[in-house]
Amino acid sequence: MKIFHSIKILFQNLLLTVFCFTPVHANTLISPSVVGNMTSIGSETLSSVMTAWAIEFNRLHPQAKIQIQTTGSSAAPIAITAGTASLGPMSRPLKPSERKSFVNRFGYEPTLITIAIDAIGVFVQETNPLESLSLDQLDRLFSATRYCQFDQPIMYWHELLNNTQYQLANFATFPEFPVRLYGRNSASGTYSYFKQKALCDGDYLHTVQQLPSSSSIIQTVANRVGAIGYASVGSAFSGVKILSVANKGKPVVVSAQTVQSGEYPLTRQLYLLVNQAPNKTLAPGVAQFLRYILSEQGQQVVEQAGYFPISYGLQKQQLKSLFPPHIESNKTVKKQKKQL
Repeated sequence: MKIFHSIKILFQNLLLTVFCFTPVHANTLISPSVVGNMTSIGSETLSSVMTAWAIEFNRLHPQAKIQIQTTGSSAAPIAITAGTASLGPMSRPLKPSERKSFVNRFGYEPTLITIAIDAIGVFVQETNPLESLSLDQLDRLFSATRYCQFDQPIMYWHELLNNTQYQLANFATFPEFPVRLYGRNSASGTYSYFKQKALCDGDYLHTVQQLPSSSSIIQTVANRVGAIGYASVGSAFSGVKILSVANKGKPVVVSAQTVQSGEYPLTRQLYLLVNQAPNKTLAPGVAQFLRYILSEQGQQVVEQAGYFPISYGLQKQQLKSLFPPHIESNKTVKKQKKQL
């Protein structure tokens, strides 16, 4: 874990170095008057992106600070509803119960913004001869209920590899070597998404070891013989490889093209939850932060952090929804009257 912490600190320092020399693009609306602190509580998956955005936003607005807490997607709606956070990153959509709690308190809908695209990768050691798995095989590996096909469980590596592949594995001297499974904890949006998509909403096996972050899963898989783990591809580093995944067809590799087109079966959107009352403007800091992350330079940060940007059309659509022309016009008029 010390090595992982050092890697994470180095990555954040590199991001700071890169972003300090990033030019401000014309499509970003920058206000010099953003002052104060904001708190972000939510997804661990989005921690690297939120950290990079916060660094650059602070460079653009030196008197604006963003405090980031990454306790899992489930914490975001709780914090936004309670008013203890102004930004709630999530790696999954809201659950009906979370939406209901917000509406019961405020009387209007929460605002969920799509800010990036991600893929859940299935990881093995770099030297492992396995190249692909199907969604059905993932269900048979990770699920106790196996709702997808009600097929037999997969417990050993000889059930996944042919004889030639097995002889190439670093556990080849063992005739029956168990598959060691790793995943996220239940507070994570990644846990919920994989449960829904790969397990057909079934239950996880009790033998799936739950770890607190995607990075810790990938680090464990890299150092553990016979391990398979699922995690965000944005957290990938050396020592592992990402398997192709098939859904009743040919295996699909993870790439910008297959993820952005939705061809890769474990593709998902990443979100930011905010509290925006109808026909009301957002707090100045939140408003400028949203303008920034939905700008060209904000989406460049998404790519640099290992994720996939949303389309330009979706950026424009969401900016128009967040900042309707009539609301912005009224705000300008009020400002002018105040100056008079």
